Amino acid sequence: MLYFTTAAYAQTKQSNFDLKEFTPFASNDLKFDKIVPESEYLYWRCVHTNAYLKHGQEQVVAESGDKKYARRARKIYSESGFLLSCGPGLCYNYIIAFRKDKTVEIIRADESLKSFIGNVDNIDEVKILARANGLYVSLRRLDTGSYRKIGDDYFLYLFDYLQSCIITDNQDEQSVRASLTSKGKFTLIDRSFYNKK
Repeated sequence: MLYFTTAAYAQTKQSNFDLKEFTPFASNDLKFDKIVPESEYLYWRCVHTNAYLKHGQEQVVAESGDKKYARRARKIYSESGFLLSCGPGLCYNYIIAFRKDKTVEIIRADESLKSFIGNVDNIDEVKILARANGLYVSLRRLDTGSYRKIGDDYFLYLFDYLQSCIITDNQDEQSVRASLTSKGKFTLIDRSFYNKK
């Protein structure tokens, strides 16, 4: 494998990325209900939608807190969000959160999602934060979908699509090594290309 090294890699111990020490992710699902927000909220919900759905047709994928705010949350809609997918930004997610002072916060950008999560509390937050940093978990190979926890920090093998949105059966793809601290600091270490042939 050919590695393209960054300055960050020079600061990371090679032994932290011994693939034999890594655990494959059990799934590549993003479980928003496992998020433990950094701040305390009276209620929050995560909504998945796409550009073609009308308000009221969105899917609530997670919610937590006092359900008396759910009715008010149903009236709030965002025309943009985080973790864009389904082609050129057609699908997205957003979070409606009611603060303790009962004001509403709408999380609709990847950076806002990272702040909402804050400290990393579980492996599901690791996957969500990897995705918020533009990377994916692939279950096809250990070097594209696995993790190793050392202390409170995670070392990751993730997957990245090439710049082209069109994926063919024989094109090169990328395995990405990264680290994620318990405080939520994500560092891309390096990338390697492999061919699926």
